[in-house]
Amino acid sequence: MSGAPASGQAYGRTPGIVISAMVFALLGFACALPAVVGLILGLVARPRAQLAGAGVGLATAAIVISLAWLAFFLVMVLVAVRSS
Repeated sequence: MSGAPASGQAYGRTPGIVISAMVFALLGFACALPAVVGLILGLVARPRAQLAGAGVGLATAAIVISLAWLAFFLVMVLVAVRSS
């Protein structure tokens, strides 16, 4: 039995925008800007990945990681403002 999908279609190739979204999401530790870019790219990339049949999980992970970094930076700003 082969690893091909039951529908007979070949597995899709992960779109480049999905990989870009993940790279920017992972670079979000540096500052908030890459995390924002990763979030936007992830939101745009997820439907494209669904159409391509590959990379949906990677796009979702980029969205979650970006949101986590943004939440972290928001908490840090609030703590800094609160303590001053």
